[in-house]
Amino acid sequence: MIDMNKVRLHVATDRTKRLIELLSGLEDIDRDRLSDDGKSLLDSIWRLLEMPTYDQLVNHDDIKASDLDDNGTLIEEEE
Repeated sequence: MIDMNKVRLHVATDRTKRLIELLSGLEDIDRDRLSDDGKSLLDSIWRLLEMPTYDQLVNHDDIKASDLDDNGTLIEEEE
């Protein structure tokens, strides 16, 4: 049996890259027109993909590619 808690997304796959591109495009175009529920669903998808949410990116204008790990997850600095 597969332990689903240990399954990780492989963002290197072409399909996953394309999915991320499409979701990013959708969010760029329609974020301001989405309902709160729609925004919440998109944020949930980003978390499922282990990617930063829209608000995390907006609140970090200085994010660079080097701030993201191999899976595109924001590397948080420990205080």
